[in-house]
Amino acid sequence: MKRILVSFLAFSLALTPVTIPFMVEPSWAQTQNPAVVKAQQLLEQAKQQSQQGQFQQAIQILQQALAIARETKVQELEAIALVGLGFNYKNIGQQEQALEHYNQALPIFIKLGNRSAEASILNSIGQAYNALGQPQKALEYLNQALPITKEIPQRYCEAATLSNIGQVYNAIGQPQKALEYYNQALVIQKTLSDNVNIAITLSYIGDIYKATQQSQIALDSYKKALEIFKVEKNRSWEAKILNDIGEIYKTAKQPQQALEYYNQLLAIYREQKNLTWEATILSYIGDAYKATQQSQIALDSYKKALEIFKAEKNRSWEAKILNDIGDLYSETGKAEIALEYYNQEVKIRTQLGDDVGVAKALSYIGDAYKGLQKTQTALDSYKKALDIFKAEKNRSWEATTLNDIGDLYLETGKAPIALEYYNQALEIRRQLSDNSDIATTLNNIATAHFMIGQSQTALDVGKEALKIAKTTGDRSEEAKALTLISFTYLGIGQTQKALNSFKEAASIFRELKDASGEATTLTFLGIIEEQSTKALEYLNQALPLTRKLKNPIEEASILAFIGTSYISNEELEKGLNYLNQALPISKTVGNPLVEANVLQGLGTYYYQKNQPQKVLEYFKQIQQIYQTINLTASKGEILTLIGLAHQSLNQPNEAIVNLEQAAEFTLKTRGSLRRDNKEKTRQKFLEFRGNITMPLIKLLIDQKQYDKAYEWVNRATTADLADYTRLVNVKIENPEAQKALDEWNQKNKQLEFLQQNLNLPNQFSEAAAQQIRQVEAEVITKAEEISRRFPEIAEIFETKPKDIAELRANIPTGTVVVQTALLTDTTDIPDAIAIFVLTRDRMMVKKVPIEADEFDTLVKKYREQLANPTDPDFVNTREQLYDMLIRPVESEIKAASPIQLSIITTGKLRYIPFESLYDNKTEKYLIEKYPVNYLTRLSTRSLQQKVNHNKRTLSVLSFGNPLPTPDNLSGAEAEAKELTEIFPGSKSYLREKATLEAFKTQALQFSILHLGTHGCFQLGGCPNLNMEENTLLFANNQKYNITDAALLGLKNTELITLTACQTAQKANANGEEISGLAYIFERAGAKSVIASLWNAEDKTSQEITTQFYQNLKNGMSKGEALRQAKISQIERNPDLHPFNWSPLILIGDPR
Repeated sequence: MKRILVSFLAFSLALTPVTIPFMVEPSWAQTQNPAVVKAQQLLEQAKQQSQQGQFQQAIQILQQALAIARETKVQELEAIALVGLGFNYKNIGQQEQALEHYNQALPIFIKLGNRSAEASILNSIGQAYNALGQPQKALEYLNQALPITKEIPQRYCEAATLSNIGQVYNAIGQPQKALEYYNQALVIQKTLSDNVNIAITLSYIGDIYKATQQSQIALDSYKKALEIFKVEKNRSWEAKILNDIGEIYKTAKQPQQALEYYNQLLAIYREQKNLTWEATILSYIGDAYKATQQSQIALDSYKKALEIFKAEKNRSWEAKILNDIGDLYSETGKAEIALEYYNQEVKIRTQLGDDVGVAKALSYIGDAYKGLQKTQTALDSYKKALDIFKAEKNRSWEATTLNDIGDLYLETGKAPIALEYYNQALEIRRQLSDNSDIATTLNNIATAHFMIGQSQTALDVGKEALKIAKTTGDRSEEAKALTLISFTYLGIGQTQKALNSFKEAASIFRELKDASGEATTLTFLGIIEEQSTKALEYLNQALPLTRKLKNPIEEASILAFIGTSYISNEELEKGLNYLNQALPISKTVGNPLVEANVLQGLGTYYYQKNQPQKVLEYFKQIQQIYQTINLTASKGEILTLIGLAHQSLNQPNEAIVNLEQAAEFTLKTRGSLRRDNKEKTRQKFLEFRGNITMPLIKLLIDQKQYDKAYEWVNRATTADLADYTRLVNVKIENPEAQKALDEWNQKNKQLEFLQQNLNLPNQFSEAAAQQIRQVEAEVITKAEEISRRFPEIAEIFETKPKDIAELRANIPTGTVVVQTALLTDTTDIPDAIAIFVLTRDRMMVKKVPIEADEFDTLVKKYREQLANPTDPDFVNTREQLYDMLIRPVESEIKAASPIQLSIITTGKLRYIPFESLYDNKTEKYLIEKYPVNYLTRLSTRSLQQKVNHNKRTLSVLSFGNPLPTPDNLSGAEAEAKELTEIFPGSKSYLREKATLEAFKTQALQFSILHLGTHGCFQLGGCPNLNMEENTLLFANNQKYNITDAALLGLKNTELITLTACQTAQKANANGEEISGLAYIFERAGAKSVIASLWNAEDKTSQEITTQFYQNLKNGMSKGEALRQAKISQIERNPDLHPFNWSPLILIGDPR
């Protein structure tokens, strides 16, 4: 009887991680009662059935024993039968029945005074309540058991109870509390040298650390447990631990380590002939081999698993393995085969009624069709899957599918639509608090923002993704976030930050043994690294990785990069060696753009070797490639290089034809320049356009084709300003025109993304090329349509040249236009300045040789000296610039007897007031000889002949010294007051009354707008004024962005005066801000703008402004009025530095 009692009391603790041999002596004497003996025999039989897992049979036998025990009134026998019934009901999942029998047994043991049995039953009741989801009830009974185990004392039972309490706390999400109890149990078990239970407790501790993502601590616990189970030859628990360790390594993306444990686990299940688990582990092994890119071994494992599951008729797992095999084929570029397996999976899951499984398979089918570039079919599959997930309320997979649809739209250049889906996915994932997937989605959102030019948003979102990935320990997403951040930094010109992020990403990819990611980051490090030695180091690290991955496209690309790097480093023969390795590979990979890159490197080599005929040969091959695939992405650059090669061969006509085609193409297809990375984008674009138009202009001048040369100078200048207005998102008054322009910009951004993506090594396909051709045609057609429908914005898309005679006819009688063009930065062609002089009747040009760097330094120096009246070298610099910019054409200017000199400049010369240049022969400033104004460009709009300036009625709306202000403008306030006295009918708003609302409502009623307010027109804003670029400051810190100027109704505005604006102060500023603001107001309808190049001495500025307006009232033209106001200052004080009198310049119509 004792043996039977011990057995069932041990079973009563079966949910504990330990087995406890309660040694309880029965309280009755030996009996010869046949009924009692029969009951004892039944109990023994039931025990054996329980041990063999025959729970239903055991229950039947125990019910017989219970009946005899009650009939014979042997209470201890009754209690043992009740415990056995509770144990077996528990094992068939009937916890309520188990609880009922335990509760009947408990009072009997209490009555018998059997404290060990009482503790055991309390434990069993606690476990039953825990299984029924009533943890507080469970803790109530377990906490009754614990003091009894200590009182007996019964250390085995105490350890078991502590462990059971730990399980409850773990189940209710209090892992730290659970660990406290497990560790108490572990101390007792170690004292008892209870090795098996020590190992079991270590296993449960490992489970907690695994669940809380403390993988290393979990591994330590598991490995200690594993050693014990191996010694104890406990194969079932050994298998459990091997699976746990394998899972940790798998989750941590360490497949090689996972394989080590899965293979041990496989041996156990084969030994046990457990086919289902054998097949399951074979599938895990397949996953690990797939992760190590050993595709064939992975496939073998999957197929072995598939055979077993089919034999076992395990349809659910059969479907799962079909999915795994489909994934493997999909990831190895065999999407057609993948589809066969996915479709088999759909069939099985449909038969099983597994709607969610069907939806998942449809999602994978969408992936496969996406890989085959069957976009619409992929989209249909995804949307079918999405409908099912929504119906099933499977929020996690709904988010995944939304993300997949977003990916599809992003990869086809439709980033705004992609964002809609990504944001829906993000909302769901935030609700689910799934940080790892949140990081993934944020990375995608950042990519989409980057692709539509919203670089700052992309950077902010990318950083958020990076932070989350670091928190969750998801190294793969961390590396992806860093890569995206690198590209964003690269796009906004922060190369060093891009390099740092790429390096960090490369390190993580290396740690993860992700050769593809590492190779990509190393390649870009090599491309952007300015130190050629370091660049070559990165590229040479990337090369063996791409060869290991057997990726010939990337291999050829990297070889080409290495070759061109060596050529740039003047190691020509080394460069040729790598290019010759790349060439045969590039011809076999099916990516014509890679071949074109290699050919361009070879062309560059022969250019350096001064073999223009060879250069021509290679560049014409490139041209043929672009014609074959009908892509125009780099057409302008190639045509330029062909033109330069013809020029080197002394074939000027052929050179001009190619250079003109290149320039024509470049102006026609210039992309939408992104606002938030405009400094770098504009710089690169202008450098590219300059490199195309400058050699053409030089050549045309040399060939005495002056009209055509000027045509290209003027077109480039106009395109520059037009791009600037699009760059800063200038508004259009006509809402219909604005909508059309917005739609065009969106389509153009899509084209830009598609072109960028196509140039990546593995992205070329005929389908992608076809899509680009289609979108490109739409962009050009749309631009032509907008130009026809809306003349007010046609100039933004202007690609057809204006007739020079027509342009000259718009120059007023007595006006001479002088336009400078810097002809620099073209290899093997001497640097020069072209100075064009135009009147109504004729045009001429002179080319003045310069040293580009010296001239640039001189201009910067003069700009700095103008702002520093104490620099004694100023006198020499002003004379040098006069001799370079005015004297070469002075005789032509004089011959025209001008009454007005109109200057058109580009680049840094825009920040030089030409009127301050000094003629040391006549000892006069240029302003003393002629009235000087500036034009943004020469066009039919800039100097219109039909305006009758003599009959105008002048009235002024003035704003002065709006408060509060970061810098008091008392002079501006005085100016505004005086203007109301000079022009009757004028109105002024001062200090707190100088509001933005007053400006908006009153502006269209006055012919002159005088704004004595702070203005910021320098790139990046004005931190000292807390103002963004292109803004004006009004009272109460209200700011107005001048890009909205077209909405003010300025068609009758003669003049806008900005007396306190802040323009670019940096030495490398390109002058676009000052010309850009004038161009924006001109397009909005204003005929002229007076702006300040710097903040001069307040009193002198006030006097010049007041005198200017007085002169204007007296009938002078705007140009003459400003000239006389400045001369009055010079005559009063001949030594007065131009710092004081020259910053105010007149841009636009001077009449």
